[in-house]
Amino acid sequence: MTTIVRYLIAILIIISMLSSMLVLRFSRIPLLPYSPIYRVDHPLKVAENLKANARFTTTVFNPPPSTTILTVAILTSPRPNNDIHLLTTIHSIIDQFKHFVGYYERETLNERFMLIREIIDRYQLQIVVVNHFGEAHGQFYAMQQIFEDFLSSSVQMKTHTDDTTSSEATNVMKDDGKMVDVNPLSYLIQIHCIDDQQVKLDIEDDVFLLQKAHAASLLKHASTKHREKLAKIRFKREQIHDYIMLLEDDFPACSQDELARAHAIPSSSKANGMSLLYHSLDILSEKRDLGEPFCGLFVATGGSGLVFSQSSLEAVVRLLDQRDEELLKMRADGERMVPLPHDVMIQRCLSGGRGAQTEEERRVYAKYCQMCEQSGSLHVSGKLWFKHIGHFSSTVYDRYYDVKKWSCGTIQPFASNRFISRIQ
Repeated sequence: MTTIVRYLIAILIIISMLSSMLVLRFSRIPLLPYSPIYRVDHPLKVAENLKANARFTTTVFNPPPSTTILTVAILTSPRPNNDIHLLTTIHSIIDQFKHFVGYYERETLNERFMLIREIIDRYQLQIVVVNHFGEAHGQFYAMQQIFEDFLSSSVQMKTHTDDTTSSEATNVMKDDGKMVDVNPLSYLIQIHCIDDQQVKLDIEDDVFLLQKAHAASLLKHASTKHREKLAKIRFKREQIHDYIMLLEDDFPACSQDELARAHAIPSSSKANGMSLLYHSLDILSEKRDLGEPFCGLFVATGGSGLVFSQSSLEAVVRLLDQRDEELLKMRADGERMVPLPHDVMIQRCLSGGRGAQTEEERRVYAKYCQMCEQSGSLHVSGKLWFKHIGHFSSTVYDRYYDVKKWSCGTIQPFASNRFISRIQ
């Protein structure tokens, strides 16, 4: 009798093991709902990166989440009436980023350090600000004092070089050890301030030529800082998704309240301009991994909110550096030719040359921006996630803007273009 019982138990165990193996072989994973709002509101609770119709295998492997690194390059210059647009814009980026990662939900300093530890391998942000105007740009130096907690280990200073002078780097603000003791967010956010007076142009040069030279210089500095940041990341290269965004100093990030009032997001959503940006970059990164084309992302207007990959940024910098006559236009008074505005050049480059006015101009974009020629490689937001505040302080003489134009939630100008891929 005892022997029969033992045989029965052994048979039941074998049947149970065979059943488990069959379930693992032929059953499907229940798909997790992929909710953009959930992912934006809760970056620390991002669901596993499961693909549609994925199957169970005998070995289940959940890869670690990738790291998204964003470098924001801010184009700045002295403003009429000494407006504080630069300070407002940087404050909005930091503030909305803090809302995005849930920083305000942690009350004690210890809880905030724990949050930083949890999210440091998921999201990184650095801001690069270049001053080409010396002491005339007082807001640049005020910004260094106000956001001192986020400054990189040293403030780089470059002077014009000639036969009698040499470049020098001075003014060390903080060492890396002391920097992080002031503010927990210094682990996630760094600000690089570069005082670069090597860009020398005649005061009589056209304002668009000045802006083009300053934009090219800024993007070169941002590219350098971006590569330095990547060199410090401990993850493998395939686990890192990195982007560089060009932003003018009068385009702060939109808050949740501003976007909700403009009906750009549901009133119940906690999303803001920075969370929508990072969420979109996560989606685009997944698409890029699957082989879909990417040349840029456009989330504002003009020369702001233009997001590049490293390869598309290199193409844009080469375009801005060139002096082809095909990218000139006749000035309104008909006296001489002037360059196209740098924002128009960048937009047309990322669009693969679409919008060019002449065949000669198209050939220039074909030369520098061939990687962007595939339809749908430029992605745009449906609404603006960064707003314009420089209505009465334009750097272009005698130019003013409607205060209601280019506000949060305004329809993105490229959203209706049939060659553009709209993400929301």
